[in-house]
Formats: sequence, structure tokens, C-alpha cells
Amino acid sequence: MDELLSQVKKWEDLDFTDDFIFCKVLLNEEICRELLEILLGIKIEKVEHIINQKTFDIAADAKGVRLDVYVKDSNRVFDIEMQTTNRDDLAKRLRYYQAAMDIGLLSKGEGYNALKESYILFICTNDPFNQKLPVYTFESICKEDGITVLNDGSHKIVFNASGYQSESNKGIRDFLHFVTTGKSESVFTKKLSEGVYEVKENQFWRQEYMTLEMKLQEWEYIGMQKGLERGMEKGLAQGMENGAKSRAESIAVKMLRKGRPIDEISEFTELSDEAINQLKSKL
Repeated sequence: MDELLSQVKKWEDLDFTDDFIFCKVLLNEEICRELLEILLGIKIEKVEHIINQKTFDIAADAKGVRLDVYVKDSNRVFDIEMQTTNRDDLAKRLRYYQAAMDIGLLSKGEGYNALKESYILFICTNDPFNQKLPVYTFESICKEDGITVLNDGSHKIVFNASGYQSESNKGIRDFLHFVTTGKSESVFTKKLSEGVYEVKENQFWRQEYMTLEMKLQEWEYIGMQKGLERGMEKGLAQGMENGAKSRAESIAVKMLRKGRPIDEISEFTELSDEAINQLKSKL
């Protein structure tokens, strides 16, 4: 929880690696298309759809998924994620995100061949696998012969920006260098830098950021902490515990009413998914 609060920056301090800026910059169709072409080495004729913070709610009692930037072209879908913290669940997140995207792609009655080719890209500021590779590409290959590819149309690529110096592809290297240092030394990364500037000059988006639920959560959390401290001073251990739970539930209800996903609420309040779903059923 403290980590979440530490990530709340002043507007002036935000850069491309911050979730809010990253998502807004990639709303630019030209920038988004060019980034995908550079990172994947494929041609995209036209980006048909870009959604920030795309949510997949698989079932009422299932963990939801919120994607940073969800992109469609005529026959493919892409999820682009920015990851600035070291987490030990990246592999399982890739698995779950893939499942959620696939379920969201098929309508009732459609055959499995209707599934579009999918790409999940994680842009990490640190090396998540500690192998000092700038790019990790994962696809399903037969274990027995090491040759036969499953060809299920799914691709998972993790970029380690901190390893940019060892990347041979200049376009990818320049991009990862920009992510790591903020320095734009190519035509494309200059577009990214300009995109960041344009987002930060946008007063509507500035206001949106300033009124995000994160600020409300921060204030609520600080208030909760002060209440707990007062409880400790009075020696009211049980009252402190009950007060903390009540405060957490109050925050959860507010976040539910604002449409925040279950996993985000659980991470912030430390309530279980079951407890949050019980609160949701009462709204």
C-alpha cells in the first residue's frame, strides 16, 4: 500500500514511463502504430481501435483484468503494458491476461478459429528475468523435439529497457534507451518526447489526473493511518482493528462506485476479493 502512494507524483514530475502519460501518448494513432511496428517488426496498415485502461470482467466472482493500452487492427489485437516496479508474478500475469483477452475476443457460438492473433507486450524498466537480455519472446514450442511450434496465434514479448545497450535492432534500442533515460535521439523517440509534452500541456488531462481516484485514496489512507495511530495511543487494539476494517470497506465501496476493478481495490485496501464482491452485491 505504501508503494502505491509513493507512485503518486506531481503532474510536473510525470514522464513517459508513468502510466497516465504512457496511456495518453499512445492514444495517438500514428505513434501507437509506429511503436508496434518497431517493437514487433511487422507492418500495420491501419490501427482501428485504441482503448486506454481496457477492462475485462470475466465473471462476477472472477478477478478482472485492466490493460494499459488495448489496440486492434483488422486481424490482430495488442496489449501494451508499462511496468516500472519489480514484481514476481509477471509470468502468471501474462498467462491470465492472455486468457482474459481470448475470452473477450470470442462471441457465443463462434469457433476457435475466429480468435485473432494476439500480442502482449510488457515494457519493463528493469530486468524481470535477470538474464540481461533486452528482449524476451515467449511462444509455445514442443518440448520433445524443440522444433514444432504450436502456432496458436499468441505472442508474449517482454522488453527490458535497462538492457538497451545490448539490443542489436536500432529502433528497439533507441526506444528502450528513451524509456530508461528520457533522451530522444531518433526521429521516433522525438515524436514520443513531443507526445509527452503535448499531454502535459493538455489542461483537460491535467485536471483529469489531479482528480483521479488515487488522490482520494491517498487522503483516505492517510486519514485511516492517523486514526490507527490514535487508537494505538489509547491502547484500543480491538477498536483499531475494527476501525481499520471499516475504513478499508468504506474506501472499497467508493472505488466500486467509481467502477474500479476488483484486483485494484483488493491491492489498495488489502481486503479479499470475496469481501469486496460481498460489498459489491449490496450496492
